[in-house]
Amino acid sequence: METLLRKYSGEIEAHTDQSMQALVDESRKMAGMVPEGSLRDAAIIASIQRMKHYEVAVYGTLATYAECLGLEDDKNAFGAMLDREKHFVEALTEIAEEEVNPQAAH
Repeated sequence: METLLRKYSGEIEAHTDQSMQALVDESRKMAGMVPEGSLRDAAIIASIQRMKHYEVAVYGTLATYAECLGLEDDKNAFGAMLDREKHFVEALTEIAEEEVNPQAAH
C-alpha cells in the first residue's frame, strides 16, 4: 500500500479511515470487558476477523477500480494484498474453529 501511495504522491498519515478506527475502538472496548482466557481469545479473533473482512472489501474494491481505469500494475498490487488478507482470514478461521472456539464454549 505504501508503494502505491508513494507512486501517486499520497501521504500515509494524511487520512484516518474512520470505519477501521471504529472497529479498532470497539475491539479494544470489548477486550477490556471480557475476562482473560479462551472466551477473550475467541472475542479478539472475532474482532480481528471483522477488521480483516473490511480490508478484503477495500482491497477488492480498489483492485476493481484499478482494472476499470486500465491500471494493470495497480490492479495486480491490490490483488496481491487481497490474496494475502484472504489467506490470513482463512488461517485465523481455522484456528478459531479448531482450537479457540471449542475451548471458549466450555
